[in-house]
Amino acid sequence: MQPPIGNTLGEAVDRLITDAFDALYPDHPEFTPVDKVISRRELNTVLTRLREAQSQADGRFPLERSERDVARRVVEPLGIAKTNETHLIFGPEQFTAWRTRITQELSRLAIDEQSDVDIEVLRTAIAASGPKRGLTSDMIDLVAGAWAAQTKRSWFLHSSPIDEPSIGDIRRGTALRLEPLPDQYEWHKAITRWKTWTGLVVNEYLTATNLAAFADNVRSYARTTFVGRSQFVTALGEAYSYLGIDPEKGRSALAADLAELFETRLTHVDNLGLVAAIADAPLRGTDVEASKSLTSAAAIEQALIRYPLGRWDVLRDAATSDTDEGSASARVILSKLQQAFESHEAVQSLPPALASAAGDRDTWLEEAAIRGRKKRNDADTEREEQESKRRELEVQRELERQRQELERERRELEHQREFERQRQELERQRELEREREERERKPVGGTTETITVADTTAASAVEAQLRKMLDNYPDAKITVTITRLES
Repeated sequence: MQPPIGNTLGEAVDRLITDAFDALYPDHPEFTPVDKVISRRELNTVLTRLREAQSQADGRFPLERSERDVARRVVEPLGIAKTNETHLIFGPEQFTAWRTRITQELSRLAIDEQSDVDIEVLRTAIAASGPKRGLTSDMIDLVAGAWAAQTKRSWFLHSSPIDEPSIGDIRRGTALRLEPLPDQYEWHKAITRWKTWTGLVVNEYLTATNLAAFADNVRSYARTTFVGRSQFVTALGEAYSYLGIDPEKGRSALAADLAELFETRLTHVDNLGLVAAIADAPLRGTDVEASKSLTSAAAIEQALIRYPLGRWDVLRDAATSDTDEGSASARVILSKLQQAFESHEAVQSLPPALASAAGDRDTWLEEAAIRGRKKRNDADTEREEQESKRRELEVQRELERQRQELERERRELEHQREFERQRQELERQRELEREREERERKPVGGTTETITVADTTAASAVEAQLRKMLDNYPDAKITVTITRLES
């Protein structure tokens, strides 16, 4: 008589199912505890830790206690990895059995393991390598993900790289491509610089899929965000030349280095070359300064358009002048402008510096206009003073001319008076000489003059005749006889 297979009906049913599963899949893994289902979430946790362990040089990755129990329950029965008290161990030696089985099945299916392997082909190879294991589709995808990590393969969907998918997200048309990986140190240096430069999120774990995704991310950035940046470099170079700044220094040199990296060095390299180019890129500036240069290039380019170089011509002309009163302040503004251009954007932001310089320039122009008006006013005042002096001088000259004219007229008048006096004196002498001659011709005994006076108005004529006789005969005695005539 056969002993009972369980103390209860439930135990009996569980025993029957277990026996049937053992008979159907005699090589199935022994997961413990047997009565606890392994969820997809737990399988994805295990797959994530397997990928992280594979990215380490020794294949070891530290686990928390809760993760360690889940990992031990899954990976050891499946034979894909080992666990100890602290770490998950996923080296080539732990995965050797599965890798050998899959290689054999792919060979049997006439699939070149060095070429792309379709996910459906890989699933078939995993299932066929152990048909009596009774693995679920999620378990098969866990093994597929572990195989991709161990063989350093990238995930592609319809020929485009994708992030490493989780269990449950692996779609038809997905293929795994064999790809060489860079050195761990070089990889870490490259992604660290890239995250500093761009601020973009990068999966730090070194896998073929992460490498492909990183390379695609870099090339996409170069095609979209960085495109046309050579014009920005040219504009900076022109500004440096205009301001007399050494182009081997400051933001212009850094911008030229970044342009050379993105537009030349990264355009014709494979993924390994891309990582090396970023890791070893020589930049005339720090990675933080490069980050600021990349993120602010568009704003700086707009600022250069808003404030063209010709805007500063008036300051540059004034700065080189020895006679312009504003030359010193113009040189100060240009010096600040030079310092802003030469400094890295992380040290001094150029757009606000240009705006500030433009404001200083406008203030300088206003002061120059005031100085110009003052000069004009001073010149007008000076001209007015000179004109006043000129008019005063002309008045003085006119007064002097008039004085001289009056003096000339006075002299002429005196000359005329003297001439007239001399003429009269000459006439008088001539008259006296004539009278003297007449007296000498008259006989001795005297003469008689008769003057008839009719009224008192003629009395002056008598006096005048008497004076004349006295003048004519100064030595003679004159007797005046007045006779009244009867009317």
